[in-house]
Amino acid sequence: KDLVRETYRRIDKARTDIASIGAGERVIIFGAGNIGKVVLYALKSKGADVVCFTDNDKRFWGEEIEGITVKEPGEVFASEMSARVVVANVDHNMEIREQLKGYRISDEKLIICDSYDFTVRKILMAGEKA
Repeated sequence: KDLVRETYRRIDKARTDIASIGAGERVIIFGAGNIGKVVLYALKSKGADVVCFTDNDKRFWGEEIEGITVKEPGEVFASEMSARVVVANVDHNMEIREQLKGYRISDEKLIICDSYDFTVRKILMAGEKA
């Protein structure tokens, strides 16, 4: 029961945080998979400036998703410290959060999307309300 409640709380926080991103606000999406693509859709519908994707999977590096390049995390966070970061990964979100702390990215800049089915629906709803 508590786990379900905590899951819904995290999902609602992600939805609220994404809804708060304004037009022109710089955002990095950490996760170049399916959730990352959904996040991109929601952010584009709000007019956000998606700087890049980043991913720990080297196979994605250099690829483009909707014209936005996927870069290696060390490269991204060596130079980009002002953007919000949306972690679009269900399986490794806690490890990514710790990794981002190593890059000195504060929790205030993070949005964690960590539940696939609910996240997709909630993110899309946040994008539609923009």
